[in-house]
Amino acid sequence: RRPQQGRGLLARLKQADRDGDGKISKEEAPEPLKQRFDRLDKDGNGLLDADELKQAFQGRRRRQP
Repeated sequence: RRPQQGRGLLARLKQADRDGDGKISKEEAPEPLKQRFDRLDKDGNGLLDADELKQAFQGRRRRQP
């Protein structure tokens, strides 16, 4: 894994996290993420944290050729 990928994810999280709580609510999520939000919200708390986003992006990378 390249270190830049982790930093990019954190930068995107911070950019979307308008209230600064370290998590992304459905309202804060960019449109493409909103479409998958409920599936990505593994703990069902209505928020996506860094771990949930990391899992989502790791899964996408594995599926890409």
